[in-house]
Amino acid sequence: MRTSKVSGAEYVYDVMYCGNLRRIQEVLRVKLEVFQFLCSELQMKCHLKSSKFIAIEEKVAMFLWTVAHSASNRDAQE
Repeated sequence: MRTSKVSGAEYVYDVMYCGNLRRIQEVLRVKLEVFQFLCSELQMKCHLKSSKFIAIEEKVAMFLWTVAHSASNRDAQE
């Protein structure tokens, strides 16, 4: 478990910029521009920050994926 060669940040970046705009909608249930806006707003208004180990985009993606798929914490970790 959790032994993927791809980091969470790399996966999120791939989902965002793979060239297929439908992919992010299928994975996170939001359009790319909405996801980017949400990350920006959370950063500016709620003072959400990247940490040493996880970027803002990864934090937001994990939350959206968990909510969109009714996933467990263990699923999100994977």
